[in-house]
Amino acid sequence: MNFNYEQIDQYIEGTLTGEALANFEAKLLTDKTLAEEVALYKDVDVTLASAYAYKEEDAALEQTFNQLGKKYFTKEAIIQEADSAKIKQDNTKVIPLQPRAKESEDRQPSGLRWLRPIIGLVAAALIALLIFQPWQRSLIDRYYEPFALEIGQRSDGAAGLKDAQKAYNSGDYASALPVFEKYTGDKIEVQIAKGNAEYYLGKTDAAISTFQKIASGNSVYTPTANWYLAGAYLKQNEPEKAKAVLDKIPEGSDYYDLAKQLRPEIE
Repeated sequence: MNFNYEQIDQYIEGTLTGEALANFEAKLLTDKTLAEEVALYKDVDVTLASAYAYKEEDAALEQTFNQLGKKYFTKEAIIQEADSAKIKQDNTKVIPLQPRAKESEDRQPSGLRWLRPIIGLVAAALIALLIFQPWQRSLIDRYYEPFALEIGQRSDGAAGLKDAQKAYNSGDYASALPVFEKYTGDKIEVQIAKGNAEYYLGKTDAAISTFQKIASGNSVYTPTANWYLAGAYLKQNEPEKAKAVLDKIPEGSDYYDLAKQLRPEIE
């Protein structure tokens, strides 16, 4: 079918007027084929118009880049920018970076910083003293020496007493104690040795019981028993009981001077 494309173009462009426009619109209502052709023509026209618009925008953008290039990217412009940058650099005041507080401290330690390890050690030592109270142990160790057992050449009341004496005097209390426990003789010094063996083996309650039996009697070994009993009380952290038995050691006894020195230290 032949169409009047000039008239269709005028209709789409809006230049078709008057009776011609009225006749054309009336024909569109009755002629479906014409209406489809006009719609197709209109779509093509819109597409071409859009493409042309983008082309114009691209051309404008290209023109803008060309102008910028001529202004900033010529040889003279590049030299000018370099000279300007050099002038700015020369006029810029350089401020050296300062180390952070921690770094400064590490590089230049204060005059008292060397004391920190010493202070730490002192603090740790004080804590250890408060927890373990070693002065009590050093106090006992300074004064408390094991009783020296001498039972002579005879061994009465228990088999192997001489061997037990030898083991005891050499510090082998574990070997000597079973023999002393079986001893039934009248030698009080063996009982004192028994109390010492119990003390050094950590059997403090047994040692106190042994020394109390001797201290409650009336023999030449009573001051000796009170002396070692005081040591056992200190071992159990009972200073008041230790002071009480130290006060019972009479003047002239072998342990009197030691008791006199030890008592104020307990205070």
